[in-house]
Amino acid sequence: SIVSYRGDVSLSVREGAGSWLGRIFAGELPWTTSIAALLDGTGAECMICPSGLGAIEVIELAEDEGIHLRSGSFLAADSTVEVVTRSHASLQTTFFSGSGLRHLQVKGPGTCAFNGHGALHCEKLSAGERMAVDNGHVVAWSPNLNMEVGFAAKGSAFRSLASGEGLMCFFEGPGEVWVQTHAPEPHGRSSKTK
Repeated sequence: SIVSYRGDVSLSVREGAGSWLGRIFAGELPWTTSIAALLDGTGAECMICPSGLGAIEVIELAEDEGIHLRSGSFLAADSTVEVVTRSHASLQTTFFSGSGLRHLQVKGPGTCAFNGHGALHCEKLSAGERMAVDNGHVVAWSPNLNMEVGFAAKGSAFRSLASGEGLMCFFEGPGEVWVQTHAPEPHGRSSKTK
């Protein structure tokens, strides 16, 4: 959301790319706020922030370079950046990856900003390198990464659940994965102590 702005700035509302329903399932509103500097833009500035606490990552995407974002993590992008909703590759990933029923695909050229809970860490995976990430901590990933969902202790649902780890997202490189240090509280739960 917009915190503040000054200078010669124009604000408008436009319909987001893709279907309304797809955007809602991806944790986004069906419309977006468009912010533009008028004339030469001298002295125009705008401050935006996410709704939750946590770090903001700003990346520069080259022509046809993309990134996938979990539901609700998109913050802002240049008007040259394409933002569309996508389905996951499998029903298992859709329901258990922690990234939402649908996720966003952001494609350059231009600047994109997204956010997570707590700090954000970018993990770079080389070809064939594998990494497991708790399904509540995945924020963004390169489109070419292979992502699967499974139990933390491979082959053992009991050991995974008994240890409290449960489900993990397994990525195989090459590519990048952004991980958040905190997972959002499940809906309806309060972090207050009684």
